[in-house]
Amino acid sequence: RIGLSQPLFGFNDLKWASKIEPLALTEADRKYIIDMEDIHLRGTIAFFDLLMAQVNEKIATTNSDVNAKLLEIAKERFDLGKISRNELLQLELEYKSAVKDLSIAAFQVQFSKGALQTFLGGDKTDNIAVLTPNPKENTVDMEMSIAVDQALANRPEIIAFQRQKLEADREINRAKTEYGVKADLFASFGLARGSQKFSDIYSDPISEQQVQLGLSIPILDWGRRKSAVGIARAQKELIEQQIAQDNLDFQNDIVQAVSNWEQLQREVKIQEEIREVSLERFEISRQRYILGAISITDLTIAQREKDQAQRDYVDTLRAYWVTYYQIRKLTGFDFEKEAPITYTF
Repeated sequence: RIGLSQPLFGFNDLKWASKIEPLALTEADRKYIIDMEDIHLRGTIAFFDLLMAQVNEKIATTNSDVNAKLLEIAKERFDLGKISRNELLQLELEYKSAVKDLSIAAFQVQFSKGALQTFLGGDKTDNIAVLTPNPKENTVDMEMSIAVDQALANRPEIIAFQRQKLEADREINRAKTEYGVKADLFASFGLARGSQKFSDIYSDPISEQQVQLGLSIPILDWGRRKSAVGIARAQKELIEQQIAQDNLDFQNDIVQAVSNWEQLQREVKIQEEIREVSLERFEISRQRYILGAISITDLTIAQREKDQAQRDYVDTLRAYWVTYYQIRKLTGFDFEKEAPITYTF
């Protein structure tokens, strides 16, 4: 006997799966691209963590060497009575602070190396080092409207919003059908034969066909159907409100990132000029202090401004490149190639 059982008016899970699963597949494909961009972003952060540690180590090394030489000169001047003990102590304090900073920076370099090597997944080695990167040679224009449009076209969240709405509709339909009228249609075809002999059972059988229709009608459900449908609809409204808020937050993130990018392209050039000026000013101040033309206070100020300018430049570069990859991740779009980001997998 072979038969077919077909529920009527019931919940059709395959029907809803045929609508939802293609969206889930598209969402997964887009998520793969965004995940790849997230790897770029995390790699950029790990890169600049090590770069900043190296810069701090270089600053501390330079300050330690310079302050050691200046301290020797100061001791000679103190012995000759040309400077006060307070000035000598200040230079000694600057030297000891530089030695302490060098120890801290060296530890941070090793820590950042380990983090970057772990991220890269390669064999650990002490030879790893990074160089200060340059900003883009040409200005990369990112129009706000294009960024938002591309994000709406490429981000997996947009597909996820559609999928969540369909899933909410599915649950409403499930609640309606599971507590409503149900019908089952059953049809079958079989062959029947009885005999005292085993060999006669399969010879010249009699055919049998059956068709059955069963109905299940709830007479009293104590409000279960109404309650289930109400809960499903309330859940859909909540999902729609959350989607609307997430969509606004998502677009706001893009607007802020693009605005930040426009500012950083100008700022990184200015910060580089500040760094060069501060280095030159410190060197002039150091030579003037050796000649006795300025006080230790003026030299210390020039030194700290030089150190801060170097750190600020690296921080600006970090923000520049992190923002660049954040926008790629947020939009799924390559603004240099003017095309959606794609990967072969």
